[in-house]
Amino acid sequence: MVATPAQRASAAEPTETDPPGDDTSFSSAIRSFAHPAVIGFMAIAALAGLVARFLVTSDLWLDEALSVNISKLPIGDIGEALRHDGHPPLYYWLLHGWISVFGDSTFAVRSLTGLISLLALPLIYLVGKRLHGRQLGLILAWTLAISPFFLRYGSETRMYSLVMVLTLVGYLAVSEALVRPEWKQLVLVAASTGALLWTHYWSMWMLGSIGILLLARLTHRARAGLEIRPSVLVIGSMVAGGVLFV
Repeated sequence: MVATPAQRASAAEPTETDPPGDDTSFSSAIRSFAHPAVIGFMAIAALAGLVARFLVTSDLWLDEALSVNISKLPIGDIGEALRHDGHPPLYYWLLHGWISVFGDSTFAVRSLTGLISLLALPLIYLVGKRLHGRQLGLILAWTLAISPFFLRYGSETRMYSLVMVLTLVGYLAVSEALVRPEWKQLVLVAASTGALLWTHYWSMWMLGSIGILLLARLTHRARAGLEIRPSVLVIGSMVAGGVLFV
């Protein structure tokens, strides 16, 4: 039996059960340049970017040396010493434990940051997958892997890669909690909020902006008569994370 034009149009329309991020045109565009040679080049470029962070041979620069000197102090003295560096103590506590196991050579202290930075790759893949499917996740992960900024901050003994990882964790936790506000997701929202504040003071500006956006979302949904419970719980979890900092 031949389908009528109306039936064909109806069949082409996406239904509510279609998985998010399953855009046919987007998937086709990805496949159109996925020649084996292109894939091979992308894989080599990404691998080179990941390995290069562990091959940096330059001496520690001033801020890196300060990070190491502070982290080598007894754990109870790190807070007072940070008055000279102007940062919260979480990264320094991690580096303190790392040095106690692997030593304070240039390679050793930079390796901690290198390993932390690598955690951002699966996280940003999950972000892209959540936004628009697996293809976007792979593109974001590859783009990050070859980024010169990702290489730079993943190869110096500072806390910036940790900020990146915690930000991605926070995004995934918040986006999931707004859909399914289960206690595990809410705890993760609070933990990532507190950890960001304990890693870099500038995180408070980013978290403040996110809080404003969540308040705007809550207000809009309240006016539209939509459910506001997830927004309230997420905002409450971020406030709880801020209390950990205080």
